Amino acid sequence: QELVGEHPVAADAMREMKELFALAEAYGFGDWILFDASVVRGLAYYTGIVFEGFDRKGELRAICGGGRYDKLLSLYGSPTVVPACGFGFGDCVIMELLQEKGLLPHLEPEVDFVVCPFNAEMRLHAVQVAATLRAAGYAVDVLLANKRADKAFSYADRVSGRRMVFVAPDEWDKGSVRVKDLRLERSEEEKLADRGIELPVAELVAELSRIGVAPQREERGA
Repeated sequence: QELVGEHPVAADAMREMKELFALAEAYGFGDWILFDASVVRGLAYYTGIVFEGFDRKGELRAICGGGRYDKLLSLYGSPTVVPACGFGFGDCVIMELLQEKGLLPHLEPEVDFVVCPFNAEMRLHAVQVAATLRAAGYAVDVLLANKRADKAFSYADRVSGRRMVFVAPDEWDKGSVRVKDLRLERSEEEKLADRGIELPVAELVAELSRIGVAPQREERGA
């Protein structure tokens, strides 16, 4: 307060800072914040207090950072000034912190379908099929690179795909695709020999439902 004197802008800043610390005390987390005059955010749209969050040991760089911005939305077309406050996280720092504390979850991928185009000409059709399946709630991966069948199966295994949808010229000309179950217990030779079942593209979701193929999240009751 002595340093800023009666300068009007500095006086307003000091008032906001005191109010912030008083509110923090009232909410019960006053011990979790401290004043640091060295914090300078590198973006010009901030109009008030800025902040950074750190782990309690202070061993990592900032986990998150942000501040007050009163005019940012106006830059993107808002007809009126909309005061706001926001922040962004550093995903790498969060990963380091979770791993250090043993809280990093092990998430297994759950892919209902891997859509595999026969060649580059079939790629757009494969994306179309993937969009249809996703709209119905299925988790879908699209194999965009041209791969042999064995390489495609290897990729599907790597992402835990349950079924493959083959988008090939012969079937596509008939308005259909081939769907193959990858989770049946079979040898590699049997997997390669199995051509799967042919289903109409226009009724793909309905046909999958008819034969009892539901999204994994529905099977879990999610």
